[in-house]
Amino acid sequence: MPPDAAVVGQTWAKVNKNGSRDMRFRDNNQIPIVQYGRLLFTSPGGVQEEHQFSDAIAAGEFARAFNAYKVALSAQ
Repeated sequence: MPPDAAVVGQTWAKVNKNGSRDMRFRDNNQIPIVQYGRLLFTSPGGVQEEHQFSDAIAAGEFARAFNAYKVALSAQ
């Protein structure tokens, strides 16, 4: 797990239908659920790129800065 990822919950490697731990498995480990940031870049020419970031807050800050950069370029 990346050190900058925010842990938002826990689950089990093997679960019952209701989400509880499946006790049939002795080596059923807990697995952290982490929040990721996602950026999608598109262009009129058809380019589509998706990038995932382990630090969701940093991804949001980058998106805001990139949008400000695009606005500044279009104002010229």
